[in-house]
Amino acid sequence: MIKLGRAFDPNRSSVHEVAVPPASLAANAFAVTHYADAFRVRLDDRETPDVDALVSRLATSTPAWVDVLMAIRNRIVSTIGLRTARPERIPGTSATPRRYEPGAVAGMFRVYARTDDEILIGGDDRHLNSRASMLVQREPDATYAVFTTVVHYNNWLGRVYFLPVRPFHRLIIPALLRRMRAGLATVSARADERV
Repeated sequence: MIKLGRAFDPNRSSVHEVAVPPASLAANAFAVTHYADAFRVRLDDRETPDVDALVSRLATSTPAWVDVLMAIRNRIVSTIGLRTARPERIPGTSATPRRYEPGAVAGMFRVYARTDDEILIGGDDRHLNSRASMLVQREPDATYAVFTTVVHYNNWLGRVYFLPVRPFHRLIIPALLRRMRAGLATVSARADERV
């Protein structure tokens, strides 16, 4: 559904780092959080944001260079017995649900919790546990998609592992959000053409 409003300005759609929203599911995912970040992008005023659609779009917005980095990462971590980042299906769940419920799979991550405006995904491994959330943040003058990541190290290997991963993570998440935003703008533009 499209709501009427001013035309979307791509200059206002850039990704910005923000504080982790304190009431978000991600902010409260772990008793102890060792790493946290959050990035947000403004959504087109003509869209009616739906957190499930944002998560689906994000899961299919991976740039090719990220796929190459993930293949290299998988090759390296498989030699030391860590879980590789391949999409997994949890028995009894749909690969592409219309509504992501706890226990479902979104991309390569398990859904842990949800509200009407936020979905918490993540994974646990022997070296660290991670959670990420997509939050639709509504403000009086705009609506934003906020992607938050939190990490809990289970041992020294988690700290060592995340040291080289961190700078790539900080490049990948904004790239995913920009591609997600561009994909939403394309869908919105097509809908406008049909009106």
